[in-house]
Amino acid sequence: MRNVLDRNRSGFSLLELLIAMIILSVLTVMVVFAFTKRADEARITNAMNAIRELAEGEEQICVHTGFFTQLYYLDDPATTDTVNRPNNLQGVFINPKTNPAGQMVDDEDYIWQRIRPLPTNPNRHRGPYLEFKQQVTFDDNFNGTPVDPWGNVYMFFTPYGFVDPQLGVVTPGGVSTPSGTLTYDRFTVVSCGPDGILNTSDDIKQQF
Repeated sequence: MRNVLDRNRSGFSLLELLIAMIILSVLTVMVVFAFTKRADEARITNAMNAIRELAEGEEQICVHTGFFTQLYYLDDPATTDTVNRPNNLQGVFINPKTNPAGQMVDDEDYIWQRIRPLPTNPNRHRGPYLEFKQQVTFDDNFNGTPVDPWGNVYMFFTPYGFVDPQLGVVTPGGVSTPSGTLTYDRFTVVSCGPDGILNTSDDIKQQF
């Protein structure tokens, strides 16, 4: 009789252990899922805040200089040299008053006269306007373009087209995507969102 009871108790203990392991596994999955969801929500919030700051930085530099700029230029400090023109003005400044609005300014002398740090120049550049937490550098000619929490560069669109940080041009007509050509009728900063694909439902954007 004792042997039978011992066997029954042993079997019941193994069953209890199995049930406990199943419950623990389910709880672990639930915790991981909740943590992942919380992390995804935090990334989305961070991207929304960053895009808002980029848009505000663009508006501020436009008030000071009369131009919008490549996103990577927003963290550049203002020059203190009133004589020598910087060498990095080509492919940086965007004119909001062209038709359509948002074409690149090619006349570096004109730009320099507008942003030159003279006391008599009210339109001078007063950067940096932002400090980037994450950025990517394409080559030695760039100070770094800001990237979103998923590692993709923030994109800048004007009514004229897409501001290409690598080529230093505004590509007319927007960007071709699997969902069609993406254009905006206002100045817009865009993150591709969690899926990393432009022109899908999870894109995050700020227009100004």
